Amino acid sequence: MLVFDIYVAKDYVLENGSDGVPRAVEMSERYSVLRSEVLKRYQQDDTKQTVDFSFNWDGSRWRGHLFFSLDGWVLNGRRLTEGSDDLTALGFNPEHVVSVSSGVGLTLFIGATGSGKSTTMVAASEELAKQNKRGLTITIEDPIEYVYTDKLVFQREVGTHTNSMADGVREAVRERPRTIVIGEIRDPETAYAAILAGLSGHRVFASIHAKDIREGISRMLILLGEDHSGMFYEAVQGYVAQNLIWTDKSSDGRPVLLYETLVQDEQVKSCIKRGPEFLQQLVHEFNRQKRFRMNEMGQTLIKIGRATKDQIEGALGAKII
Repeated sequence: MLVFDIYVAKDYVLENGSDGVPRAVEMSERYSVLRSEVLKRYQQDDTKQTVDFSFNWDGSRWRGHLFFSLDGWVLNGRRLTEGSDDLTALGFNPEHVVSVSSGVGLTLFIGATGSGKSTTMVAASEELAKQNKRGLTITIEDPIEYVYTDKLVFQREVGTHTNSMADGVREAVRERPRTIVIGEIRDPETAYAAILAGLSGHRVFASIHAKDIREGISRMLILLGEDHSGMFYEAVQGYVAQNLIWTDKSSDGRPVLLYETLVQDEQVKSCIKRGPEFLQQLVHEFNRQKRFRMNEMGQTLIKIGRATKDQIEGALGAKII
């Protein structure tokens, strides 16, 4: 079974495989060497500090997070999805993603931790490059996970090349790229910077933690607050939300993808402007745009035997009728 997540403590390791179940295993030499190398490079004097980074190991690229606990320093590693530069390989219909990301403005890539939204951002960016639409691109990441080979892409890492995500976005606007990629919107300052970049004529990709498009919109509006939420409606061009289901029904042992997309056209803007209590009505906008929701995609996966009802409901956090 391919391992996707690891927690490497001083004396033991937790592995999380394709079934999504963490298992304790004995500390092996390869894990011991990995932990030693990571500590040598990233261990902090202040045990309250955590560190985010990326590394190559076990034939893959990993996202790393180092934190201190009762068990000492612990390395958490998450294997980044292979085939990350190809939307089809990830399970998307490329046109669904390109239709909400090829224009000017902000595209939000929405999902929970570990749902693959950063990987999808990369794949969407590479798809636009294949179509000669990406142009000069600047990324602001924390940390850099995927290394682009295109010389038209300049990658910047928070803490190494810029002071903060928001600073990096503001600096990128002055550097006149066609596309700006923001690793993650976590705070009001970055949310506001992303909106301003979208309004200034740039294509902006950014990820945000939420379970679906409706929740992603709500989170952005909360981060922006009443003073800046009015700009949100004009700055956004579209949304991609996704989730991964760990299932033994997958032929290659990898997770099954659930996703939904939506263009922010005038009708969607009108729905959002009416307030959070009206976001339930976005279901009608999916239907009008002839786009499926994750709920509907989940029902299809159940019918064709690629996932169970319990697995879909567990991933979506909601009952399927």
